[in-house]
Amino acid sequence: MAKLYDDSDQTWIFRYGYQDSTNMEVYIASMYFTLTTITTVGFGDITGFTTPERIMCIILMIIGVFSFSFSISSLSSMLSSMDSRNANLNEKLSTLNKIKKDYRIGFEFYRRLKMALKYDY
Repeated sequence: MAKLYDDSDQTWIFRYGYQDSTNMEVYIASMYFTLTTITTVGFGDITGFTTPERIMCIILMIIGVFSFSFSISSLSSMLSSMDSRNANLNEKLSTLNKIKKDYRIGFEFYRRLKMALKYDY
């Protein structure tokens, strides 16, 4: 965004002294700013000054919030699914233990049924 206003002294490139820097240094500084904004860390050491720079900051913040929210909800969903599957397995193993006691099935048959339940899990 600052490259659109090369002659302006209001851009972040001029305000932070990057006007005489190489393209690589400016690129690294802009990547640093983008990553700190998207990851919602936002140190605030580089900020936008012009209106287009601030609009870009708003867009990056929205992308960061949505990305963070999506990743947290996906992780939560996976953990919840694993927990319910684990509870289902424990319920089946408990039922198998009752059957073993009630019908006095042999240990080898019980062991194979238990292995089959765990394999299915």
